[in-house]
Amino acid sequence: MDLEELTDEDINNLSKQQNIVSSLLDEDSSSSSSSSSSSASSSSSSSSDESSSSSSSSSSSDETSQSSSSSSSSSDDSISEQSSEQLQEKTPSKTKQVSQKSNFWDAVSDYYKEQQKFNLKKKEKKHNLKSDEKIEFINKDSTLTAIGKHTNIKIDKGSYVLYDEALSSLENNINVIGNDIIKTKLNILFNIINQEDGIQTFDLKKKELDEILKQKTVILDNYEKMLTRNDRDIELEQEKLNQAMDKYNEDMKDYLSNKSIESLKSALTQVIKVINPTHNNLRELTNDSYYIEFNEDTDEYIVCNEILSIYNQEILDIDSKEPMIIDNEK
Repeated sequence: MDLEELTDEDINNLSKQQNIVSSLLDEDSSSSSSSSSSSASSSSSSSSDESSSSSSSSSSSDETSQSSSSSSSSSDDSISEQSSEQLQEKTPSKTKQVSQKSNFWDAVSDYYKEQQKFNLKKKEKKHNLKSDEKIEFINKDSTLTAIGKHTNIKIDKGSYVLYDEALSSLENNINVIGNDIIKTKLNILFNIINQEDGIQTFDLKKKELDEILKQKTVILDNYEKMLTRNDRDIELEQEKLNQAMDKYNEDMKDYLSNKSIESLKSALTQVIKVINPTHNNLRELTNDSYYIEFNEDTDEYIVCNEILSIYNQEILDIDSKEPMIIDNEK
């Protein structure tokens, strides 16, 4: 790695490794000094004894120094192994890897992007594709599948229903259970069923009703949060955009009058890093929902905005299994 390619993070990692090595060497030196002092005291105390005991103490001190040096070398080896592992982690692998998406909807979005790229390629080549370029995209039974020579994608996106349909279904169930409860009470009152069976039936229906009412509350709470607008966020983004536009206009004016390259760079930086991202944030905050569609007839991309409502927004079906990524290799 060249010095010019080192980032701040790399420098921090190298300095941390240097500190670790220094601390380990200090510990080794302190341990070796303490061991040598202890061996010296033992040899002095045994000087009045036989010469064989003094020779054994000197050999033990030699063994201590050898062990300390070996521990120092082993610690250095471990540090070098750690640094080499970090370098290997920074080196991108050229082998094909299965993408592990932490966000499920990112994987779904990538699936449709791959499909769009394939359709454009097919249109450009007028459907004359090679065998290894062909990909079969299948959207069936709430599962997205893409199969090709170099592509293997399978995503179970779950089953969704509109908020309006989910609420209507819950309301119907509430009415049915409510009628059952009333019938049970009347049957007990007129002795059509005995009181013990009637109370048992009533308790079961009451539990079903409570569960459905909880589901209805969750759906309405989610819908309420979805419609919530944060006016302060919109105001802050608008202020940021106005400041960036003022800076951009000032830089462009200086560039046109003085031909300043630095002013041109500053103006382009404002557009790339501030103006464009802020426009996207404002679009998300001020519009209820927006998406981009490709019109094959006009060969144009169209931005579509729509207002969020219970009639056009979906929620995961209560009986649906959780969405999951099964394969995402491309």
